[in-house]
Parts: sequence; structure tokens; C-alpha cells
Amino acid sequence: MQQLFNGNIDIYYGQFYIDDIDAEADSDSLDSDVVDDDSLLDVDSAFAQQLNGLCGACHLGRLFFIAEPQEGVAHVAVELHTEEPPLLEHSDDVVECSFAARSNSLHLCEWANEATYPLSLPLGDYICRYSICATDSEYKDDETWRQPLAGQHFIIQFWPGKLAQDRIVVANSQKGHYWHKTLGVTPEH
Repeated sequence: MQQLFNGNIDIYYGQFYIDDIDAEADSDSLDSDVVDDDSLLDVDSAFAQQLNGLCGACHLGRLFFIAEPQEGVAHVAVELHTEEPPLLEHSDDVVECSFAARSNSLHLCEWANEATYPLSLPLGDYICRYSICATDSEYKDDETWRQPLAGQHFIIQFWPGKLAQDRIVVANSQKGHYWHKTLGVTPEH
């Protein structure tokens, strides 16, 4: 296992991303009349036709992550594995999707790219697993939101492969169920 990132990031509006910041910088410098809507990483299109509502993978080479609480500091780990790792114990929510790394300038990004952290993810096709421990945790009145919540972790794991459809592996939190219902699509039976 190779650790690509392990640290704290600020969360605003309950979201963070993996994005190609060089491509975004190129699109920001263009005249707004010619910028394609596909260059924008927005919540609706990131989750279009997905089952899960926690990791949006509908933009090629980009991932949109939902986090709780909506504002605070999150401890995030990003890992690269050579094969599928075992599920992490105590995960409240686990989802998986396909991810195509097509850029050498991928970064873990806070909201609005206020801070970005480079990821050395080799080019290729991957399965991405997003696991959350203590999803339903909230800051108490006497806690500062400038520290991660005790026991809460966000773990992103990549390994070579491809999925036909994203999937919900574990769904044990109220907030996870809310986001799956709000952003995901219900599978037809």
C-alpha cells in the first residue's frame, strides 16, 4: 500500500474533491462564453445516474466527495493498493466507483480549491472505494470545528480495475442514507 495523502483538510458545504487542477486553471482562463459546462465540477452532474450519493464519479478524471458535517475539519487518507484491500472495520458507509486517472496533476482539493494537495496517482483505470467512519458524528457545543471529530475518518482507496456500475457496499448511517436518496438513483428491480 502506498499512502498518497494522510492529513486534515477543511470541509465547507460538506464537500471535497479529487481534481486535475491544471485543467481547471486552463478553463478558468478562458472566456466564460466558451467554457463548456462539462468543465464545471458540480454536484448534480457528478452524481448523474449513480446509485450512491457519497462519491460522484461522472466527470472523467474527477471525483466529488460528500462529507459530514457540512463545515469543519476532516481527517482524510488516500491510498493506492495493488489489489482490492479488505473492507475497513467500523466503517459506517462504503461506496465504490470507477475512476480513470488521465492526468499527472491530480490533487485532493478543498472546496473552491482553497487548498490543494498533490496526489501521485499513476495514470490508469481504478476502482475507488470511499469509506467513512462515524458518518453521523456532529460537533458538540463545546467542541471547536477546527479539529476533526473524534473517531471520524474519510478513507479513499484506489486499486487497478473497472466497475460496470458504482455500488453501495455498506450503508449504516442516517446521513449516508440521506445522501444516497438525495443524489443517487434508485435501482430498478
